[in-house]
Amino acid sequence: MNRSWRRLLGLLLCLGSVGWTQEKVIIDTDIGDDVDDAFALALAVKSPELQVLGISTAFGETDVRAKIVDRFLAEVGKSDIPVFVGKPAGKTPMSQRIYGEEGHFAKSSHADATDFLLQEIKKYPGEITLIAIGPLMNVGEGIDRDSATFRKLKRVVIMGGSVRRGYGDYGYNEHFPPSPEWNILNDVKSAQKLFASGVPVYVMPLDSTQLKLDEVKRAFLFTRGTAVTDQLAILYHLWAQETPTLFDPMTVTFVLKPELCPVTPMHIRVDEKGYTREEPGTPNVEFQSGRFLPVLFAESRGTVGRKCVMKISGSEKTHFHCHEGILMRPEDSGRRGFLKGLGTAGGVALVPKIPASAAQDAAQPASRALFRDVRNFGATGDGKSLDTDAVNRAIEEAAHSGGGTVYFPAGNYLCYSLHLKSKVALYLEQGATIVAADPASDASRSYDAAESNKPWEDYQDFGHNHWHNSLIWGEGLSDVSICGPGLIWGKGLSRGWGAGPVAEQPGVANKAIALKHCRNVLLRDFSILHGGHFGILATGVDNLTIDNLKIDTNRDGVDVDCCRNVRISNCSVNSPWDDGICLKSSFALGYARATEMVTITNCLLSGSFEEGALLDGTFKKFADGTKVPRTGRIKFGTESNGGFKNITVSNCVFDGCRGLAIESVDGAVIEDVTCANITMRDAVEAPIFVRLGARMRGPSGVPVGAIRRLILSNITVLCAAPNSARIASIVAGIPGHPIEDVKISDVVVVHGGGGTASDAQRAIPQEEKKYPEPTMFGTTPAHGFFVRHVRGLEMESVKIEHANPDARPVFVLDDVEGADFGRIKAATDHGVPTFSLNQVRDFSVARSKPVPDTEIEVVGKKEI
Repeated sequence: MNRSWRRLLGLLLCLGSVGWTQEKVIIDTDIGDDVDDAFALALAVKSPELQVLGISTAFGETDVRAKIVDRFLAEVGKSDIPVFVGKPAGKTPMSQRIYGEEGHFAKSSHADATDFLLQEIKKYPGEITLIAIGPLMNVGEGIDRDSATFRKLKRVVIMGGSVRRGYGDYGYNEHFPPSPEWNILNDVKSAQKLFASGVPVYVMPLDSTQLKLDEVKRAFLFTRGTAVTDQLAILYHLWAQETPTLFDPMTVTFVLKPELCPVTPMHIRVDEKGYTREEPGTPNVEFQSGRFLPVLFAESRGTVGRKCVMKISGSEKTHFHCHEGILMRPEDSGRRGFLKGLGTAGGVALVPKIPASAAQDAAQPASRALFRDVRNFGATGDGKSLDTDAVNRAIEEAAHSGGGTVYFPAGNYLCYSLHLKSKVALYLEQGATIVAADPASDASRSYDAAESNKPWEDYQDFGHNHWHNSLIWGEGLSDVSICGPGLIWGKGLSRGWGAGPVAEQPGVANKAIALKHCRNVLLRDFSILHGGHFGILATGVDNLTIDNLKIDTNRDGVDVDCCRNVRISNCSVNSPWDDGICLKSSFALGYARATEMVTITNCLLSGSFEEGALLDGTFKKFADGTKVPRTGRIKFGTESNGGFKNITVSNCVFDGCRGLAIESVDGAVIEDVTCANITMRDAVEAPIFVRLGARMRGPSGVPVGAIRRLILSNITVLCAAPNSARIASIVAGIPGHPIEDVKISDVVVVHGGGGTASDAQRAIPQEEKKYPEPTMFGTTPAHGFFVRHVRGLEMESVKIEHANPDARPVFVLDDVEGADFGRIKAATDHGVPTFSLNQVRDFSVARSKPVPDTEIEVVGKKEI
């Protein structure tokens, strides 16, 4: 977190820690559109340095804006501050409208804003600072009604204007010229009146107020669990955008800490288009032209009673104590000091009807906070003590309160099974790791037992049959997420075979994350290390988004089984011992259900890096001779009872792993699949493997499946590994069950060659019932494509090259009907045919360098 943000968040979290003389202020706001007004109000009303005489609303539906202020003040225990309305001016879009319209906090009527302003100035001449953070209608109205009284303000501090930087110019990116700023632009006349009024005017412009509240800072602030931060979280989510810019809080910051925001006298003219032009002349404003100067920051994440240090620029260090995330001076460390922070302890639920009084608010139980820090429930994060119970308590309380976020700050949280709940999000902060503990000798005190899945357990392996025996699991849930830049480390998980815990034993877990019968699930931004049999197993999950994950694991990365509407994007998966991203359609739910409406895009798949080398960024590859399958691919199957439909794979990179595999062997129908824009380097074997078989692991009486309407395009392959050219790309059905309607285009394959004449004569067994892998066929008689039992094949713009001599044909077609080839480029060795045809009907090749244009209606056996 940079220094600017340490300071602003320090102010938000730690106000009340230093001495003050209260300054009288009135705030004029257009709250309800952008969310930064709410942050400004929060900072003001919870700052003991300020006496907020009243809050007025401006621009558009001022009555709705007043209701939003009413509720906000009531929720944070400040309902004694009066609220006033400016003149309404039609209906305007307002993202936070519902916040004010729901609940019982809104007052039935509000007095006039300008009347209030002028009355207060007369009562306290020369003492009031007017903070204007919206369009200046009420300011202009006050000047028009009684300019002499208006001039008795102590000063006016506004958020507005743009002199050297415009919107989008943050001081570290490309320069954007000055812009007509919103508050000035929406009432140019009033801005002109203010700048000519003779009142001291302090301007916080776009030049210095464009501070972004990014995801890390939002988590830092929103997880405080106070009444104020909870209301900010609600308004932020109603705003329904991602990263707010905190323009308006800089006005309050200036009033509180003017040394943070040094100003320069300027003469500013507001032109008719809303530009604020710097011109020669007598200064009429004090203009904050530089960036927000960070001089105050605090590390406020400490535990209760930890001594902290706050640095104030140019002065000596001051020591404070940290209580529930709020900093206090030692003399304030009792109850009074604790209440001086931004909001007292005690949260507010995301429901409209909440007691409004401060006493009632302070009495709200901590369980009603929107954000729950697992440390507040007893988690230590020391990597030694078990935190399972504490984390599950936090999740349970969030669910009991109607939902919320369970927050993991930096630390190592040693856990057994964690139970997800509906409407609950887990957020893993940078440096936070959920660690799978080693299985306990007493199974009753270890991971949850594998639940029964009889009578369906014979139709898929152990890993696919159970979900509860996992580090993190959920069943029958909706609206669930796991997000954040932290790590899930499956240290104590079983991989299902080989060394380590035995998955079938009680008390042993074999998955990092398992989900069954869920909907509306989001998994984003975290990493998984050593994920067990499955890093993620999702079975019967609809509306599933998996985005920006890094998975570095010892078996499967992601398995999506019987799911609908799935989005997998921007993921990096290193899985040398098994598949990287695997779509399945098993019988684990007790019926055949298709996996459909799936997109996989912008992903890296690897099988060549040592485990952990993806996450640590070294990308260290296995030493030559290391026996590793180097699987790591995208695969459809092997479990294939229900089907795969309407699926797109695009813009993916395969590195040092097997190729794309599309398999139906248990009765599944695969149809309407497109795979495009794929590169493969150091491909192990069979860059493309499409297999229709008849293993038929499932209930009896199910017919053999089908594969049809498959498009593969823009695929580039380099097979550099030893023996990688032994097995060509394969498209193979079985007798009586051909694969149908396959189009392969714009493909380049470069391999090492090395096939012999005897390889070219090999008869390939059907292997109808075998587990489908390219290796089951052995060395193929083609070095480009081996195609068998296919109806409707189109290949266009396919180029096959080999570095060393290869005595095998480029293409072998066996029992193929309707095969059209165009623009084929394939260099062959002397005397080696490009095509070897056996039982082929309706064949054509055109515009291809190796062979002349040829059309064949029926042929038993022929070489071209």
